Amino acid sequence: MNCNHIELNNKIDEVKNIMIKTCPLLCENDGEILKKGKFYRSKLALIIGENKIPVSILAAIELTHSASLFHDDVIDEEINRRGDISPNILYGNKRAVLLGDYFLSQAVRFINEREEKIIRMIYSDVLIDLAWGELVHQSIQNQGDLSFEKYKEIVVKKTGSLFGFAGFCGMFFLNQGHSPEKIVSLFNKVGMLYQFLDDCIDYLSKLEKSDEENGYITFPIFIAVKEMNLNIFLGLSQKEKEAFFNHHQILEKSYLYIRKEYESLVNELKFYHFNPELFEALNEIFKRIY
Repeated sequence: MNCNHIELNNKIDEVKNIMIKTCPLLCENDGEILKKGKFYRSKLALIIGENKIPVSILAAIELTHSASLFHDDVIDEEINRRGDISPNILYGNKRAVLLGDYFLSQAVRFINEREEKIIRMIYSDVLIDLAWGELVHQSIQNQGDLSFEKYKEIVVKKTGSLFGFAGFCGMFFLNQGHSPEKIVSLFNKVGMLYQFLDDCIDYLSKLEKSDEENGYITFPIFIAVKEMNLNIFLGLSQKEKEAFFNHHQILEKSYLYIRKEYESLVNELKFYHFNPELFEALNEIFKRIY
């Protein structure tokens, strides 16, 4: 195997340690929050790059992701994060925002230490995309005229962009000569489908306040409105929505949509002769759709 599980887990442990060590202001709880992530983005980068990608790049990816979560939880007034109390509830909004800013500053420092201009350029695009996606997402909440195409564009910016950067970095340090734009685009789609899946899981969850309760229209809602006008659906009570979802098998249809898109994406990825571990990792991420 090009990047076995022991090597991968050891590298992820290095990433966790460097994240903690480079953030000396962290208290014990802060560090535990950072360690609890799934680290999907850095794992994919490691597998694609066959363990050749620098730990500092991986740490930058995960610190950027953590910063975006801290900021999102403040904006969305979340209560839970990764099974625990969310940072904004644990520390208050001010400290949560400042911690997010600090993580992001450390990530930028790691990226700026690289000599490769293209890495700095694509990472800069990621930061722009993250901010743009959230700004647009905020501007359309509680609006019934959001199109599915516009929603996909927002998701690619907010979630897909960091997956795209991870995929690009893996290929870059593997010294493959593929088009950066194409690799970024393919892994943007990985991130988009991952967010669609997360939307479905979030809709099912009774532990956290769902995005819909925050006023956001998420992926399963767009599957639902194939059966009913969006504005009419949004006007239903929660019990009526649940009954509608069950009667029309909306979550099953949502998973079917993701599965078809995922299988098409896998076929595209196979053209680039990625090592088999990548497809094993992706299948693990998307196993819920089967």
